[in-house]
Amino acid sequence: MTRHFVVTRRHCTSCLASLLVGLLLVSTVADAQAVRRGDRVTVRAGTALRSTPGGEVIGVSSRPITGAAELVQSTFVRITIDGFMAAGEVRLAGDRTRGEVGGANGATLRATASANGAAVAELRQSAYVFPMRAGGTFPAGRSAAFLPVRRSLWVDASRLQGDRRVAATATAPAPAPARPVAPSAPAASTEAPLQAAARETLAAAPVAAPAPAVLGPTLETVVPSTLRAGPAGDVLANIPGGVPVTSLARENGWVRVRVEGWLPDSSLGAAGARSAGSLTAADLRANPIGTVGRLVRWSVEALAFQTADALRQGLAPGERYLLARGPGTERAVLYLAVPDSLVAVAQALPPLAEISITARVRAGRSQPSGVPILDLLELTRR
Repeated sequence: MTRHFVVTRRHCTSCLASLLVGLLLVSTVADAQAVRRGDRVTVRAGTALRSTPGGEVIGVSSRPITGAAELVQSTFVRITIDGFMAAGEVRLAGDRTRGEVGGANGATLRATASANGAAVAELRQSAYVFPMRAGGTFPAGRSAAFLPVRRSLWVDASRLQGDRRVAATATAPAPAPARPVAPSAPAASTEAPLQAAARETLAAAPVAAPAPAVLGPTLETVVPSTLRAGPAGDVLANIPGGVPVTSLARENGWVRVRVEGWLPDSSLGAAGARSAGSLTAADLRANPIGTVGRLVRWSVEALAFQTADALRQGLAPGERYLLARGPGTERAVLYLAVPDSLVAVAQALPPLAEISITARVRAGRSQPSGVPILDLLELTRR
């Protein structure tokens, strides 16, 4: 009789342990959807700011932006940002209820009404902004040097600082220590084995090897997939379904992954100019330190020849540079530092000229705007 009781209790303990593990996993999944309407969130610097969920990018955050999550739709969160823009950079509608960002290079939204005010975001040409006071209008004329503006924007939730969804998948919270009880107490013989069984089950589950905190969770291809050099970029390889990958970064519906595998030694050589085209602007932003000094060969679109001011950290004041967009279909904003030998060529480029460049990465993510800076080595018109 006693033996039968022990076996039954072990079976119950195993079932309850499985149930506890299941509850822990369900709790983790629930935490993964933690961003809700009304939550205070902080958007990372260098985040794409969109007009609609997954829609057109109309700006880039220059610094962390904190605000309330007004709406959550799919993987996107809507927030509202306030700031000040130079009056001369905003074209007002006839009724002054909205303004349109002018200038080929867009305009800077600043935290204060000053040319030296900290940059909050870089807004692109033709982006709309509205009076800071809801239902209000912009002042008539150009009496004010700066206009108080407001704009609601959508950001990818993966770009939130301290995103609880990321934290939940990275590390499960440790169980609270059990309160000491007398050995004869019935709870001690039931609760302790449950907690131990749950920990043993979780520990026995296959997990990825320890990795730096920047690495995301191990994922798996659910269908045969195409590995690309960048978002919508060139094809690097075809990966069958069921292959584990490690997520490194997320951007605009794409995930940068690391895949482990083996290649014959005879197929490999030293990295150099041949592999330069495989680096993308997303790679630079995701690994701003590790990509410094790397060589790239890209096709980009030259927007304007400019001279750096003190606000462009990473560029020396007075240094000449090209404001560009690319590479290829990636359409990221880039600063291309122009050496003296290429100044005449760069100055002669018309707006929106398509060029091929060879350049070396100076900064993968400059401050305050998060734009990559590259040193031009070669430049040819396409």
